[in-house]
Amino acid sequence: MVAIVLGIIRVIPRTVGLRLMRALGFVLYYLMPERRRVAMTNLDIAFGSEKSASRKSRIARESVQTSMALLFDFLKVPQLGFQERETIVSIEGEEHLKEALGMGRGVLAVGAHYGNFLLLLCVLGLKGYPLHVVTRHFRSEQIEGIYTAILARFRVFTFPRKHEAANILKALKNGAIVGYVLDQNMRAENGIFVDFFGQSASTIKGLARLAGRYGSPILPAYIVSTPDGRHHIHIGQAVLPENHRKMKAREQELTQHYTTLIEGWIRHYPEQWLWAHRRFKTRPVGEPPIYPSRRIVKTLLRLLRRRRRAS
Repeated sequence: MVAIVLGIIRVIPRTVGLRLMRALGFVLYYLMPERRRVAMTNLDIAFGSEKSASRKSRIARESVQTSMALLFDFLKVPQLGFQERETIVSIEGEEHLKEALGMGRGVLAVGAHYGNFLLLLCVLGLKGYPLHVVTRHFRSEQIEGIYTAILARFRVFTFPRKHEAANILKALKNGAIVGYVLDQNMRAENGIFVDFFGQSASTIKGLARLAGRYGSPILPAYIVSTPDGRHHIHIGQAVLPENHRKMKAREQELTQHYTTLIEGWIRHYPEQWLWAHRRFKTRPVGEPPIYPSRRIVKTLLRLLRRRRRAS
């Protein structure tokens, strides 16, 4: 299956593929009313009256179109020759990554579902960096198998469902880079609340503890994709960890620090973030839900359809 998908991608010219996927994203945006509402709710939280309703709607639509185009480029760009790939993808701050790896204690690379984050992983993997990524597991084992197999083709490895925490620690101990994303909603038992666009957001915890356990430096990395079809990877300076006890005490501080960095990236290029994600789903105790339950939404849609048919 993976070979078939990559074979099809190989014969499609890059410019044609990007246009086709953006067109598909335009159609999908209007076929997913529930996701569209989630995106608009998130945009209202993030920008309030700062941006008009039409501008927010355009960002939501472009976010879907951009995601589809980036999915194509994630598969296409690693297939290109070295010289061609070098003209499409640039890296700023690679020296920070090399310096952090040189410490021999592994590296925690903090990122987000922003820009072509999958391509960022693949480019670093193809350059020979030992790279693993902490990722959510799919409900379908078949889909997860395809996803992990594609990443592995480009030398990016994920952690198996069983003994994930132990394997993360093992990768750091062996001097690998572990990619860690901070922009997904987490269940209360697995998260820590920090401020994100002025709203409490449950964010994966454990970043500071992992860093303190093996003395692994933490550095931010993100990728910006521009309209001319180029991708620009930015790697920031590393935070050098203190001892385990001090790092554990800094969990809230460091999680907030990197979440604020991610918010800054999104403010610069809002169309490159996944606005349709229920980022604020988990609420602090006593706070009402931000999004209506999916059951209620489905019931309302069913009633609207019935009214239209009756009229």
